[in-house]
Amino acid sequence: MKEMFDSSIKAPLSTTLALCLLFPLSGAARAQGYKVVRVNVPGEAALRELEAMVVDVWGEKWGVGELEVGVTPAQLLTLKAHGLDCRLLIDDVQVLIDPERRESRHNATPADKLLSDAFFETYHEYAEILKFLEELVDAHPSLASLVEVGHTVEGRTIHAIRIANDEKPGAKPGVLYFSAEHCREWVTTMVLPFLARHILERYSQDSHLRDLVGHVEWYLIPVLNVDGYVFTWEVPGARLWRKNRRDNEDGTAGVRSQPQLGKGLGWPRFLGQLQRFHLPWAEPVFRAGDARLA
Repeated sequence: MKEMFDSSIKAPLSTTLALCLLFPLSGAARAQGYKVVRVNVPGEAALRELEAMVVDVWGEKWGVGELEVGVTPAQLLTLKAHGLDCRLLIDDVQVLIDPERRESRHNATPADKLLSDAFFETYHEYAEILKFLEELVDAHPSLASLVEVGHTVEGRTIHAIRIANDEKPGAKPGVLYFSAEHCREWVTTMVLPFLARHILERYSQDSHLRDLVGHVEWYLIPVLNVDGYVFTWEVPGARLWRKNRRDNEDGTAGVRSQPQLGKGLGWPRFLGQLQRFHLPWAEPVFRAGDARLA
């Protein structure tokens, strides 16, 4: 596995890995002035106070000790007023966001280098990712095909690349991998194109890969939440949008894309801006994936 990802890929991960963590914005709103701080939480009482302030968790843990959280300037003042020790990590999140889309578009991969490592040196809009998959299928027609697995609430097609050494879908067990269910996680959209290219380009020389493809058919969906992903590229201030684009008919948009949680389930209150599910597996993106493996 290490060999698979040992490459000279230079995608701007540092910024995106930060932005991909739990920083819930309920709509298209700029993050001007939002800060990330490391807070030293001395005990359970202080932890409850922190939770009551409805801060955003940026790190991988929640509990007593050092925590990384996103805060508004007013929330930062409140933390300090409660005597919590805070160390500034990011002074203004928007400063990191602003150049990302502009630089990605400026560094778009030339058509003649689409299947090279150059593709993975920047992020791509959905149409460019789809073009990469089409080129990959054209280069490996005996193993790969582009399939439609469903449609989004805004009518866009959800595409997967199918990798198998036979022409009959469903003849053997299938595996499904998808990314960008949370559409602001741009870094994830590079993983499955890279994996697909790796399998197809090394298939003839790698007996282990031939064995894998011989026993299962692979379905790789680089962008599951297509509507949301397009939204993060096209709408100013929407870079941190996380959900899909369902009209909730109450002046809000978006339902969380998290298939393992069913009706009535959600995150703790300090992540309360994230919307709960209507029904288990209710959204089209997950019905599509479920049907593909049925």
